[in-house]
Amino acid sequence: MNHNAERLASFLEREVTEFLIRHAAMPEDAFFSVSRVSLDNSLDRAEVFILVFPDKLAEASFKELRRLEKDTRKY
Repeated sequence: MNHNAERLASFLEREVTEFLIRHAAMPEDAFFSVSRVSLDNSLDRAEVFILVFPDKLAEASFKELRRLEKDTRKY
C-alpha cells in the first residue's frame, strides 16, 4: 500500500471509530475496536474490520453495527 493509501486507511479508521463511539448503542459491558481498514486498489472501497469483546455479546453488538452501516457510509 502506498503512503497516501495508508494515510487514507488510518483516517477512515479514526473516523469510523469516532462515529461508532457517538452513535452505536452497544450492549452494556461490550467493547469494540476498529482493528483494520483495508482499501481496494482504486481507493474507492474500504472494508472495516471490527473486534467485539466479550464474544458472548458479539451477536447483539454486530446487529447494532449493521444497523448503522448506511449512516456510517454517509458520515
